[in-house]
Amino acid sequence: MGRQQIRASGVFVMAAALCASACSRPPAPSQPAPPPPDPSTPAGRTARFECNRCHDAPGKLTPAPREKHCAHCHQAVFDGAFDWEYSPWRVAEWRAHIKHFREVPSLAGLERRVRRDWLINFLQEPHDLRPRLGEQMPRLPITEADARLIAAHLLGPEASTPKIPPVLGDAARGLRVFNSKGCLSCHAFSGASGVEASPIPIKLSAEATARAVKLAPDLRHTRQKMRPDQIVSWLADP
Repeated sequence: MGRQQIRASGVFVMAAALCASACSRPPAPSQPAPPPPDPSTPAGRTARFECNRCHDAPGKLTPAPREKHCAHCHQAVFDGAFDWEYSPWRVAEWRAHIKHFREVPSLAGLERRVRRDWLINFLQEPHDLRPRLGEQMPRLPITEADARLIAAHLLGPEASTPKIPPVLGDAARGLRVFNSKGCLSCHAFSGASGVEASPIPIKLSAEATARAVKLAPDLRHTRQKMRPDQIVSWLADP
C-alpha cells in the first residue's frame, strides 16, 4: 500500500472514530419546559384549548412542536422534511392517505378582521365558514367566560368601539364592482342574488389559486363577522 493510500486510510479511520465518539456521547440535558401560563389569564385560557395545534398567529400563539401541530406535520410530509428520516415507501404511504389539515386559516391580524362579539359567539358555537375546506373548527367545551378570555388574547384588550355611521353608497354600483373583481372565483356567497363570477384580475399560480379557493370564507357571514370599517380596510390592504 502506498504512502498516499495509507494517509487516506488513516484519515478515514480517524473520521469514523470521531463520528462514533460524537454519536456515542450522551445527549445534552434538555432545558426544563417553562411553566404553563395561568389559566385564568387570556393567554393561559387560549393555551388550555391548544389553538396552536392547528393555527398560527405570530406574537399571539406559541408554535406547537411539529409532531403536535396537525397542519405543520402534514405539510412537512409533502415538503420532503421526512424523506431522510423514513423509508420512501413509508413516506409515500403517508402522502397517499393524508387528505386533511394541509391548509388551515392563520389567526394573524385577527383584530383587523372580526368583531369581538362575533368571535365570542363563534368560539362557543362554531359553524362552517369555508365551504370548500374539508375541515372546520370542532365544538369544544368553551364557555362564554372562556370565549371572552380567548377573544381578549387574540384581539387585544377590549376598548370602546366608536359608533360607525351607516355606509351610504350606491348598492347597484357596488354589485357591478364586486362582479368585476373575480371575488367569486374563490369565495362562495350563499343566498346572494345578482352576484356573478368573473376572472381574477391578477395572475396566480395553480397552487396559489387552489389554496385561496380552499381558505376563502363564505361571504354570507361578512355582515355579522366584520364592521364596515374593517371591510374597507381589509379590501384596501388584505
